[in-house]
Amino acid sequence: GFAPKTHLIGMSWGGFFSSRYAANFPEDVADLYLDCPVMGFHDFKFENYLGKKSCWAQEDGAAHDWLNDPLMPVNLAGRIAAAKLPILLLYGGKDKTVPPAGNCELFLKRLRAAGGDAQVVCRPENDHHPHGYTDKADFRKVVDFFASHE
Repeated sequence: GFAPKTHLIGMSWGGFFSSRYAANFPEDVADLYLDCPVMGFHDFKFENYLGKKSCWAQEDGAAHDWLNDPLMPVNLAGRIAAAKLPILLLYGGKDKTVPPAGNCELFLKRLRAAGGDAQVVCRPENDHHPHGYTDKADFRKVVDFFASHE
């Protein structure tokens, strides 16, 4: 009784894991809803988020070249584009927790350069929270997005 493919939802850190899953197992993914997603560690303060060593690389925090690390979702955009996965991306234009320029906007640039596309909603005055659509009239858009890829 389970659906043959999953609808992935990735908010903040969840966006990191959802994007990595989609890049590695695209045959199991129907679509991807990302909301202020973490797409790499290059603009993180490691002492606040990851400690001295990261479980994602064998390098010490800030010394590692995270921007080019092949395990970071920002560097998996080409694989996601090749899979032609439908993507709905929401983010706050004033996000200080997960800065758009180094995360979702860089991911979008690389996704589009690789021939992929996404439905994008930038809430220009929003910070990292609240996630999702803030207008009750818009809530249905996420449900409709998922329903259109069953």
